[in-house]
Amino acid sequence: VCNGKGTCNSTGQACDCNTDLGFSGPTCEIQGCPGSTHDRRVRNGTVTTFRKGQPLDCSGPLKGTCNGATFTCVCTPLWGGVGCDIPQCIGNCNGRGTCADVDG
Repeated sequence: VCNGKGTCNSTGQACDCNTDLGFSGPTCEIQGCPGSTHDRRVRNGTVTTFRKGQPLDCSGPLKGTCNGATFTCVCTPLWGGVGCDIPQCIGNCNGRGTCADVDG
């Protein structure tokens, strides 16, 4: 029912699509770019999810843009990962430090 891109919800009448991988639509038939649908905080490399939001290609326009031909993200310099949802330190701290805690 959900094209292998999501699961049937608890009522059995709709799909909960894997929006983190970019799928949406009534039966998860619409492909977009991967991206976070959550408010997250990263501390010491551990991601904590606070709440689920609206599906966003590449986690939103401030984090990346979606290449609609290849369904891949081009992340802004402060974000990385396939869905531009992993905070990055500029220049990897030039090898002289570690990334500080980041709210994302």
